[in-house]
Parts: sequence; C-alpha cells; structure tokens
Amino acid sequence: MKAKKEIPFPLFMLTMLLVIMESTTADEGDAMSNTNYFVKAALVGEKGHVELDFFRDAAEILLRNTTEYEEQENCTIQFIPLEFDLNNASNVLQNLTHAHRLFKQSEVDVAIGPFIDHFTSPNYVIMEPTCHYLTTSSAYVRKSENKDRIRTLLPDLEDFSTAVAKVMEKLGWKQVVFLSDDDFSPILKLRESNILVNPILLPSMHHLGSGHDPLYETLRTLRSSEWPNFVLHSSNLGIVRKVLKKAKDMHLLFGELNWFVTYLNFRALESTISDKSLTNIYGLELVNESMIPKEIISNHSEKSILDIAVTVDLINILLHISGRKCQTKPEPEKFNKMEVPYVGALGYYFLQNDRRTNYVIKIQTPKELVGSINVTDTGVSVEVQTREKKDGISPFGKNETLRIVMGEALPFIKYDSNTKKFSGFCYDILQKLSTILNFKYEIQFVNRDEENQQSYNTNPSVDFLIDQLVSGYEYGILNDSDLKEFFQTSQKDPYERMWLQMQSDELIIDQIENAIDKVRKNNFALINDQIVNEYYAGKNCELESHTQPIEEKSYAFAFPKGAPYRDEINRVLLELKENGTLDKIKNDWLFGKCGDQNIKDRKKEKENSALKFEDMMGLFIVMAASAAIAVLFEILRQIHIYIQTHCKTKPNFYQREVKEKELEINEERFL
Repeated sequence: MKAKKEIPFPLFMLTMLLVIMESTTADEGDAMSNTNYFVKAALVGEKGHVELDFFRDAAEILLRNTTEYEEQENCTIQFIPLEFDLNNASNVLQNLTHAHRLFKQSEVDVAIGPFIDHFTSPNYVIMEPTCHYLTTSSAYVRKSENKDRIRTLLPDLEDFSTAVAKVMEKLGWKQVVFLSDDDFSPILKLRESNILVNPILLPSMHHLGSGHDPLYETLRTLRSSEWPNFVLHSSNLGIVRKVLKKAKDMHLLFGELNWFVTYLNFRALESTISDKSLTNIYGLELVNESMIPKEIISNHSEKSILDIAVTVDLINILLHISGRKCQTKPEPEKFNKMEVPYVGALGYYFLQNDRRTNYVIKIQTPKELVGSINVTDTGVSVEVQTREKKDGISPFGKNETLRIVMGEALPFIKYDSNTKKFSGFCYDILQKLSTILNFKYEIQFVNRDEENQQSYNTNPSVDFLIDQLVSGYEYGILNDSDLKEFFQTSQKDPYERMWLQMQSDELIIDQIENAIDKVRKNNFALINDQIVNEYYAGKNCELESHTQPIEEKSYAFAFPKGAPYRDEINRVLLELKENGTLDKIKNDWLFGKCGDQNIKDRKKEKENSALKFEDMMGLFIVMAASAAIAVLFEILRQIHIYIQTHCKTKPNFYQREVKEKELEINEERFL
C-alpha cells in the first residue's frame, strides 16, 4: 500500500466516525461478509485531512484477523468521508447543512471522533440524538456542553490533570516549567497543590520546521533561568520529539535537571532519548502494542503507534457494541452504555458516562517501570518509586557528546595533522574529565576573529619595569593576539610609545616559532602571555621567562549560563587539584624538560633573597633593649609624678604643729 504523508496527531484528532446502522443487502458498499445490517461510518475531519484509506485498511485487517467470532457473520463497516472547512467562513453554513442532512436522513446512532465546536456539539441539532465518542481528551469540550452523550476514549481532562499534580507531589517537585503547544489545563491543579509553575508556549510544528529556531531560544532562556524541573505536555509526537532532541543537544536531559513527559506512548521516545541509564526523565505509557495487529503497523509506518492504537480501539469498540452480528438493527440507546467491558490497545473500557475509569497508566524512566496512575470510579491514585541522587553520577548520558570550542595554540592544545592526534595542557585535562564523568567530546577550533576580545586594565606599578624594557631591548609581540590589540588601542605612555616603536621596527611577528628563534639569536624580548612564555622557556633551557604583568587574566572552562554539568566538572577539577594530578599536568606542559631545574632555580632565588632568622637576631636584641629602657623610664617618671603630687596635697606633721602655734598666738593678741 502506498504510504501517505504523515499527518500530526492533532490533525488526526479532527477526524470523526459517524456510525450509521442501516438495512441493506450483503453486496452493498464495503460489504465484507453476508450480513443483514452493516455499520455506516461517516469519516469527518478538516478539509484535506480525511484519512479514508487508513480507516478502511485498518477495519479490513481487524475483521479478517478476528478469532472471537470466526464462525459468525461479522458486521461490515462502510466509511463515508465528510469534510468540514474550518478556514473558509463562506462554506461553514454549507458544511453544517450537509452534515445535518446526513445525520437526519441516515438515522445516525453514534458519532466517534473529535469535538469540533458547532459541528459536532451535542448542544446543536446537527447530531441529535447521537452519542459522541471522543478521540481527543475532554480538554476541547466546552463546560457548557451537554456531556450526557459524550464518551471519552483518552484519559479525562480532570483525571489527567489531577494525576499530573499528584505525580509532581510524589516526586517532590516544588517548581516546574510547564511546556505545552496548546493545552495548559493541568496548571490549575498544579497550583492548587502549591507547586510554582512557569508556563511556556511551545512553537508550532510549522515554526519548528522553519529556518529560524525559536525552540533553541526558548530552551536557552530556560537554561539560564536555572529552573530544576520540566513538564513537557503535548499530544503531538512530532513536537515532543523535537523538544527532547533539542534539549538533548543543549545538554538539558542530564545532570540535575528533571523531566516529566505526558505523551501517552513513552516507548516511542526511546530512540530520541537513546540512553536507558537516565533516571531523571519520567514518562507515561498507556499503549499495549501487542493488541495492535502488526500488519496495520507495517502498512502505516508513517503514523505513530498512539495514532494507530486510537484507530484500532475505535473500530473494535464499534464492533464490540454492535455485537459484531448485525442480523437486527440495534436500539440507539445501546450506544449510550457499554454493557460488556472491552480491553483494547489503550487499556480497559467500561464507558457508562462521560468519564472513562478503571484503567492504568504506567510511569517509567528509560531504564525501568517506576510507578503507575490508577483511575477508578472513586478517583485517581498515584504510586511512584523515588530515588535519592548519588554523588559521583555523571551528568552526561552514555551517548552524550560535548562540543569544545577553543583556539589552537600550545601549550593549551595543538592538532598534529601527521599523527592526527591532539596534545596539550587543556587536552590532557579534558581526557581526565571525560574518563571520570563518562562523556564524549569533539573539539572545534576557532580563529582569532571568532574569539571574544579581551579588555586590559594596566597596573601603574609596572610602568617602571616596562620603561626598563623599552630602554634595554628590542621587543615585539605576536600578530593577531590580545596584546596587539591592547597596545594598538592604548593611549597611555609608555604603551603608546612602545606600539609606535614596534610598528616602525616591524617587530610584530606572525608565528610564535619565528619569535622564539629571534629571542634565541638576537637581543630580543617577546612580550606575550606568561603561560605561553614559560612553556617555551621550559622547552628551551637557554631562554628565561620574566614576569612583568601588564594585565592579570584567569584561565577557565567557560560554560553556557545554567549548564547542568558545570558543578560536576568543577567538583572533578577540585579532586584533580587535591590529588596532585592537575599540578602534574601543569608541570609537564608549562615547564617542559627544563621545568624541574627552573623550579629549583626559582626556589633558590627566593631563599637567597629572603632574610634568615639568624640575620635578624641583632635587630631583635636592639628592639628588646629599647623596649626595656622605655619601660624603665616610664616607671621612674610615674614615681616622680606621684611624689610631687603627694607633697603638695598632704603637708607633714611638723608643718601642721607650726601652723597651729601661729594660730594660737594670733588669737591671744586679738583678745
């Protein structure tokens, strides 16, 4: 059978089967067996999207493969296409009139398909008194609708929203980003459960397929916001796959981030996730693929398993309710209630009202089953096995590839075209990180124009050292380097003067190897990055690297803001530092064959330049003697002050007697 172009699930949802029981002969329509009555089904959908061949083929295979009634005559289903143009307002009345005439004249007993406002609404006379079996959730049904004649095949909106909220509670997620392309109904239940929700509208399939990538911008913004949990809610398999694929490329499926996918066929996402070791991605599984004939799956491989499962259950429920034997015309009320339960590809059906109950949805990770959602007549219950995250678990998946972007330069990294191997300080660190954290990586080199420009802030205290360099040596810098841009744009002396001198003497050198040769053969100094200079000094023992800082610049691995693997890489780098691995790599690359001698010479210089304790003993003795004299002087001064004060304020005994005698003589004279 020729494969047709894939139609997304939401478009499939706009397909309706109108079931018509009519007296006829065995050779009319699509008759497949000798029956007295057959089922007429009007296949209704949007203009240009009615899948007549798909339904006919599925019905034929199901009737041919049935064993339950193999000795009995089965009902025949005849599909009649009925299109409804939602885009052309001038055709709306014509479509409604045609549909109304078909319902009335054909004595329609039941309708199966999506809810289309005004067209399939039970509140209008078009479908009266037809019972409507929904192929979509009740999210698309208005609250004002008469739901006595509506039956739901997919999970009921209220039950499903409650289930999502309870799963979040069981997992302990207090903050979630809710990603959806059309249905945000579960948000109300989430907020009733005191869960902070950030709703995000996903781009449509049309925009996802365009040159502009709005999905990348959306996920990049969310990564920067550092929200810990994501709920991906969509019935469109194409959208779900694109979101997960993009999230995987941006490393958002790993590490500390958690995902919950509400698409009801999680098994269909295995190829997209492609890593069964992940335990931070949860999904739902409602489909029992063993209940679907393999011939239907093979004939319609362009369709999703969930699409096929819905179609198979629709056709089987038709045959199940009609009793498969159509020797008599069933009563219209028979389609309002399912007298005998039915188990299909989407589970257990016992449709007595507008709410489907008594079925189970599995909760699983790519690795295993972790719980279930049980919907009964009394409500919704959820069981989930939660796991504590263990330290040391890699934030990357088994098939994860990290893209590393850097400039090609020794001692950091270099590619040898002869051996086709990388080498360098950064490369050795990447090798250690990838081994410990279990990730793959690819290296992409960028030229100078693609790198971020550096901003230099000079330290005034080094001006004297620069002046010494200006007066004592020929000097130069590397072309296409950070320092060249600094000297070129600086308006401060001596940097401006140095730039003019280097330009006039043509001392701006293209290749560092040429600069090293010039240093070795001439009275020449190369002004360059300290790390790079020390590397070449380590390889050439006759060269020396002197630190005369113009600007201090740190080296680090730069990650996108909110990258989930940043903390794990920092943790491993700290471990490498503590166990000495990082220092060993540093010494191997930054000092080379002269490294040990250079380190010893530097230690010796520090020892020689430092004052020893024995040399400081005389100074300490002088300081101690001075302190003792100062203390003694202060004691004597305090004694002197005390004596002087005491003699003035307290006269002695002899002075008091003399004064008393003088008073007595004065008194006698007065008398």
